[in-house]
Amino acid sequence: MKKLPGEVRFFVIAWLLFVPALVLYFTAQIVSTNAQHMDLATLANWGGIWPVAAIGFLTICAFVEMGAYVKFKTGFFSAWSEAFWSMIEK
Repeated sequence: MKKLPGEVRFFVIAWLLFVPALVLYFTAQIVSTNAQHMDLATLANWGGIWPVAAIGFLTICAFVEMGAYVKFKTGFFSAWSEAFWSMIEK
């Protein structure tokens, strides 16, 4: 973990910090809805489903960063920044 560039480390740590908490929160919502004998369709609006979208976004960001690190030995956004600036300097 210490060998990872700062950008990659940031996304991995963000994933490790937020995803487990979001999974617990979403699971608690489902359990609470079942305990109150409510229809599970009440979770189908943005107020109930946003943790799933956040988990997906954080997972995609972490995978993209790790993939860029494996391929380019730098973070995804750093690689694109370097490519952009090398294109501008020509």
